[in-house]
Amino acid sequence: MRLASLAVLVASAVALPGCLVPELDNYPADKSKGSGTVVFGEDAAANSGVDNGSGVQTGGCIPGTYSGSVSFDGSGSSDSFNGQCTVGGSVNVFPTATAAEIDKLQRIQWIDGTLTLNAPALASNLTLAYLQTVGSVISIENSGSLQELTLSGLVQTGGITIKNNSSLVLFVAGAIANPIQNITVTGNTALQALDLSGYQVTGALNVSNNSQLTRVSMTNLSSVTQLLLNNNQALNQMLIPTSVVVSSQWSLCQDPSLDGNWLAAFQTAHALGGMTCN
Repeated sequence: MRLASLAVLVASAVALPGCLVPELDNYPADKSKGSGTVVFGEDAAANSGVDNGSGVQTGGCIPGTYSGSVSFDGSGSSDSFNGQCTVGGSVNVFPTATAAEIDKLQRIQWIDGTLTLNAPALASNLTLAYLQTVGSVISIENSGSLQELTLSGLVQTGGITIKNNSSLVLFVAGAIANPIQNITVTGNTALQALDLSGYQVTGALNVSNNSQLTRVSMTNLSSVTQLLLNNNQALNQMLIPTSVVVSSQWSLCQDPSLDGNWLAAFQTAHALGGMTCN
């Protein structure tokens, strides 16, 4: 009886799905290191945690560099990309991208060029947890299907542009140690929250014409060349230090819901070089 019971218990344990949960790693800048866990649809990370032979987790990508750019557009043009960890050119994602192509996208760790993202409806809530470096700019423009984008593993990029996205509600990216050049967030009619708390910007920060945006969080921002916060009708929670140094120009216009205490403190700290027209 005891042996029979033991057999039943063992068989039950084997039959249980999802018993093994991959351990989350950190996201080091060293390209020889691996990174964490990807989430897309139900489970895009089913084959993640592949060992490259040295005991390093690669997240399912193939160690090495793909020479050239990659377009995920459903036409088969990306078939020559075998899922290398590094793309030597740019990565372009179109609304016609397939689920298999999005799965490849999620395993990329380094992009030397630009990431241009216009995700298909099947990837409306997209997490790129393995992506660590984009050498040029991350550009999310005119993406009608994308609702939420999380870049939780990002440690380096040259700039971020988020423009004219009709469905994007939430954008979150991991903290970046090195300053980036510019951040532009304009014309996003559904965006409600922008969380870039770990970011420093050497050039311009432009957050304008986002009608539903209520919160901007950049708690570590210490200096910018330009600060433009204009025509964000619902913006009330500003988690940007009022002491931020603006070396050239600032503008706070047509933000009628902006927290009065924050606005007064900012105006006191920046008596010159800008314009307020609330």
